[in-house]
Amino acid sequence: MKQTHKRKNLIAQIILSVIVSLVLGWYVVNIHSISSYKINVILVLIVAAGMVGLYIFKKYIINKSPLFIVLMYLLIMSSFVGAIVSIDLGPFSLFPYRVLFLFIAGISIIKIYLSKFSLTNDTFVKGTLTFLLFWVVYAFISLMWVKDLTSGIKDIVFLLFGIGLIFIVVAYLVREKHYISFYYIWLLMAVFLLLIGLINHFLQIHLPVSRIYTASAYQKTIPTAVFTNENDYASFVTISVFLCVAFMNHYRKVISILAGLAFIGISFYIIMVTSSRANLLAVMISFIIWYLVIADKKTKIGLLRLFVIAGPVIILIFFNRVLSILQKVIHEITSLNIGQASAEGGSVEIRVNLLKNVFVFLQETFGFGVGAGNAEYYMQHFQVFNTYGDFNIHNWWAEILVNYGLLIFTIYVLIYLCLIYKLYHIYKNALTTNIKMISEGLLMGLITFALASISPSSMMALPYNWLLFAFVIGFINFYQNYSHTKLEENNVGFKK
Repeated sequence: MKQTHKRKNLIAQIILSVIVSLVLGWYVVNIHSISSYKINVILVLIVAAGMVGLYIFKKYIINKSPLFIVLMYLLIMSSFVGAIVSIDLGPFSLFPYRVLFLFIAGISIIKIYLSKFSLTNDTFVKGTLTFLLFWVVYAFISLMWVKDLTSGIKDIVFLLFGIGLIFIVVAYLVREKHYISFYYIWLLMAVFLLLIGLINHFLQIHLPVSRIYTASAYQKTIPTAVFTNENDYASFVTISVFLCVAFMNHYRKVISILAGLAFIGISFYIIMVTSSRANLLAVMISFIIWYLVIADKKTKIGLLRLFVIAGPVIILIFFNRVLSILQKVIHEITSLNIGQASAEGGSVEIRVNLLKNVFVFLQETFGFGVGAGNAEYYMQHFQVFNTYGDFNIHNWWAEILVNYGLLIFTIYVLIYLCLIYKLYHIYKNALTTNIKMISEGLLMGLITFALASISPSSMMALPYNWLLFAFVIGFINFYQNYSHTKLEENNVGFKK
């Protein structure tokens, strides 16, 4: 028990210290000449964050886990950093995450061949994994009617990586400590990506993978971190917020609360400067749901008092800043205006027309879908409603529907709803703080995903999309086995 509190205390201290260093770094940069100091500030912050990360990884993971589990944690960590270092292979890129994935998948195939395979004992998880396999089979069958075969094959590769990740997590991460480590890795990597986002925004330095890297000067303050565009980044930040909220809710120490509030504040600021309205709404709606459904009576009263007492004080002290933020929020929400730019199409008009075209294509293909990865091709060549040059669906749910048809979409939505129900059940019946925290964080993360997933142009190739579902399904699988047998004695997963 003491070890658990020490670990949580250390995590909170690290999150807070990294955020404090960001604030100090920003202060130095703004007081002095940016051109003279920014490289030094960046190097100091990155080296500090790297050293802290390596210390945690060595002390709590390498020193206490089998080699293969360490590789699993490395796979999870690498999924967050994307294609910072990559090798271009034409239509695909090879980077650390994919290399590690292929290595672990290769070993898994060998273990299956050697009959050392027992994936799960839970009926629901078995059904979910069966559906995922069926989805892959359906994707291959759909190549028979696709218009653009290259896009179809590319989409299937992304699908295989995503679904393969879910299978790997379910197979190898079968203990409570695995999911505690998974949870903290996600939080720490989120802090690291917030660091990069703030560097993007304040110092206007971007990675080559970002679209802002070659964008016009007026766009240089838009953060993208390790992602191609700001919507991908904002959706990741939005989902991560509620993992932090759950951490604060179940570890109520002063330092964890301060660290959590700083994390949430910076996350909200990042979402604001990306101008991602879907994610702004996702955060606001999800906080309301959390307050009404998850927060206990004492927390509700405490937050209400804090709002009533501290709210007016903050407004008086930081009136101009608060007013600026409110104006920004109101502007983003009220700019959901279908007719705002009749010559080029308003943002919502474009999205509405994209959805209208989705239903046209679905009807024309008799509900079977246009085939793997062909939504963009159809939107470009066969659109009925004008999308003003925007051919990406910008909606994960519609993307599944138009590419893979009614059957895959319906089962996917039903499984998504079942996952929410399962997590809520675990949350209400959890006997330990860690399980309570993880189930709450994943439950709210999954609820937030419903809106956050309509912001990126496509979710298929984003690792955190699949990582979230791998986390959820793997955790449910662990809990179902844990609730029937002692965790240390069960044999679910690949035999070591």
